[in-house]
Amino acid sequence: MEKIITFEEGIPGFETYKEYVILEESTRNFFYLESVQNRSLFFVIIDPFKYMPSYSPDISEKYFEFLGGGETSDFALYAMVNLGKSLHTATANLKAPILINTKNFKGVQTIIENTNYDIKTSLVQIMKGCDSNASLD
Repeated sequence: MEKIITFEEGIPGFETYKEYVILEESTRNFFYLESVQNRSLFFVIIDPFKYMPSYSPDISEKYFEFLGGGETSDFALYAMVNLGKSLHTATANLKAPILINTKNFKGVQTIIENTNYDIKTSLVQIMKGCDSNASLD
């Protein structure tokens, strides 16, 4: 059974869609955040830590509180991907990751203040910092 994740405020630009599920693609490198209300609306997301272990966003406590609080281990973080025309033009948004409380299935798109992370970080660049076991292929 798919767990429905509720984004009480929606996702910026898609505020009317509040319920989503996460689907894994076959190689488990990408995930799809798919709207329950409109199955043709989905976002490609990645686990940024899989490819960039040094990724350490300073997420404001207000986001954790908004999602009901809990331990750090109660949360999952994903970066939204813009696939572009090829892998070389694909980007990930490391400045505004998706934060999900895995206990109550609430989510929010965060905005990280005062950081060097970009909204359009090259996936190829991210892969340069990845573990040897990680691959986009």
